[in-house]
Amino acid sequence: MKINVELEIEDNDRVSTVEEDIIKEAARQMINEVMNNQYEHSGKTFRSKLHDEIRLMLMDIMDTDFKESIKVGVVEDLTKKYVRTKQYKEIKEEFEIDTDAIVKSGMKDLISDIVKVEIKSCFK
Repeated sequence: MKINVELEIEDNDRVSTVEEDIIKEAARQMINEVMNNQYEHSGKTFRSKLHDEIRLMLMDIMDTDFKESIKVGVVEDLTKKYVRTKQYKEIKEEFEIDTDAIVKSGMKDLISDIVKVEIKSCFK
């Protein structure tokens, strides 16, 4: 296999960055070469074998511990939201706080009454 690497290097690039770029490009070319030269083995191509292997690896990751950690995280988030909502409702009831719509409506009525009184006083 012949690997050709062509990189653009800037003056401020570190040696480690250039090395990483060379390794990434060489790895990409090797993977492409292997994938392009698929071979039959036990009736499966390399690509399908790789696909199956990746699926198995993901299934290992998705074991019960992983699922449990996701479940715990979701439960915690929902619990926090529920607690905040419940606290909000309790505080609202305790201090008899009206909703924004009721306050807005009340403010409109109050301002309307003030304007009417002021206009009447101007014309008297």
